[in-house]
Amino acid sequence: MPIHRGSFGGAVNLLPSASVTSANQNQNASILSGSVTANGASTTVVFDYSTSATFATFSSVTASPSPVTGFSATAVSATITGLAEATTYYYRIRATSSIGTTTTSGLSFKTWGLIQYANGTPGSYGVSIPVGAGTAPTLRYVFIFGGGGGSGYAGGGGGGYRLRDSYAYSGTNGVITVVVGGGGGAQASGATSSIGGANLTTLSAGGGAGGSPAWGGNGGGVGSGDNPGYGGGTGVAFYDSKTGAPIAQGAGGGGGIGGGGGNGSGAVNDTGGNGGPGGSAYGWTGGAGGGGTGSATNGSVGSSSGWGTGGTGTNAGGSSGLVTFYYYGPV
Repeated sequence: MPIHRGSFGGAVNLLPSASVTSANQNQNASILSGSVTANGASTTVVFDYSTSATFATFSSVTASPSPVTGFSATAVSATITGLAEATTYYYRIRATSSIGTTTTSGLSFKTWGLIQYANGTPGSYGVSIPVGAGTAPTLRYVFIFGGGGGSGYAGGGGGGYRLRDSYAYSGTNGVITVVVGGGGGAQASGATSSIGGANLTTLSAGGGAGGSPAWGGNGGGVGSGDNPGYGGGTGVAFYDSKTGAPIAQGAGGGGGIGGGGGNGSGAVNDTGGNGGPGGSAYGWTGGAGGGGTGSATNGSVGSSSGWGTGGTGTNAGGSSGLVTFYYYGPV
């Protein structure tokens, strides 16, 4: 039988093959991933993304690496930015070689939206903030009150406050510790409230000082924070000239984040000083000073009372502090 000698070979005319695999997103960015096999022809790779499931209009970004070559599957990825919060996006791969273009079916992801954290129960809490797209997270609308000071005869000081529209992490470890300061008991200072972690600089608001237990004593000062260090009001006291026994008083009011405590008054109508005003932001109020004790009339708690407010009257506890903020996460 004759043997026919010759040669065979040449390129196989196969389109690239491709698939999309995953997306790792946060509120405004996403890392898109997929796989492409070039099937022997140099292949350029792009990711298309759109808010339209049909890709009626879309944007494109070049994958890394691109082009790809060879006959083995190559992992590809791309980072897209400038996305809208809490919005569904669709993405796909287009792989183009000299043979033609392969377009995958689309997958979808939803960018993150704002989620509120609010805690007014005294204690220490571990909180894990989500991390997406390999980017350090940022807290929004942070508002912290320290615990209010307790009253003696004088009013307790309001807890200080911290307020940040935006508060960024320095790295991608999202774990933080939240401390909510309790209100002080009778005559005692309130406790500090704070947030902080390995990648988040500690931000704290001090508790208000306790009101004086002395007859006609001075009010407690406001806790430390973004607020000025407003002091408590000055009290007045009257004693029997023969026995030295207390007769009447007007103890001072506690300082608040919005101003100092009022002074007590006496001699005729013995009235305690009013507490200094508190303040409000993002729908929360607090940090007011407590009113002092008066033999005739107690002083009033400061305006905008609420979280971290000082005790009013005789030996009353202050209210607990507050930690509230928003963070980005799946919604």
